[in-house]
Amino acid sequence: MLDAKKIKELINCDIDVFSFDCVCSTNLLAKEHGAKFLGDALFIAEAQTNGRGRLGRTFYSPENSGIYMSLTLTPRLKPEDYTLITTAAAVSVAKAIDCYLNTPTKIKWVNDIFLNGKKVCGILTEGVFEKDYSFAVLGIGINLFEPKNGFPEEISQIAGGIFENGCTESIKTDIIAKIINNFYEYYSVLPQKDFLSEYRAKDMLKGKTVDYVKNGICYTGTAQGITDTLELKVVDSNNTTHFLSSGEVTIGSKKA
Repeated sequence: MLDAKKIKELINCDIDVFSFDCVCSTNLLAKEHGAKFLGDALFIAEAQTNGRGRLGRTFYSPENSGIYMSLTLTPRLKPEDYTLITTAAAVSVAKAIDCYLNTPTKIKWVNDIFLNGKKVCGILTEGVFEKDYSFAVLGIGINLFEPKNGFPEEISQIAGGIFENGCTESIKTDIIAKIINNFYEYYSVLPQKDFLSEYRAKDMLKGKTVDYVKNGICYTGTAQGITDTLELKVVDSNNTTHFLSSGEVTIGSKKA
């Protein structure tokens, strides 16, 4: 279990930090915390039994091979602005990881971090909207290295790790602190989208042929980049321009 006190000392903002060996889901813990009006907090686990992923999927979270964490946020944002949290977090994670790499990471719109063609991080923002309160939960799952028995078959061609031979607890702690510090720097002025230029610079889809679904119809087109409103601009085979605000995009026929 990582040292929550040490992580808190390295973080530049005043938030509570909780560390666990194994939990069902750090996002679930963060939601429970948010519902009690206890302010921003970070929940970290060495493993999850039911990690949350996008589109109802689970995020594979085996013991001692990754960083699985969730941040309770109580932003005064419009619901449509919650997408900014995800994209700011993607840049924050990429910058933190890059400090340890010779090859820079890439971002796959809207929420995945790739390294050498493999997904090494997934990000999920969930909004909680009740009559008397609202808050957001930012979940981040990072594959530091390949699990001892490898990744499950269904993701073995997609998932990868950051380090080949594992890493120390101090490196894990440092990566977490860097992510949180990077994120809060953007979060303090989130509507300004200070992260956007770096997000675009790391865009792994631009110029590539992609498959995507819009209004229930499957299309193939060429990704043209990220708009100022964080949509993915795609021109299809009929030269029609589409702007995607959500959904899943694959590169060619290869799941990504």
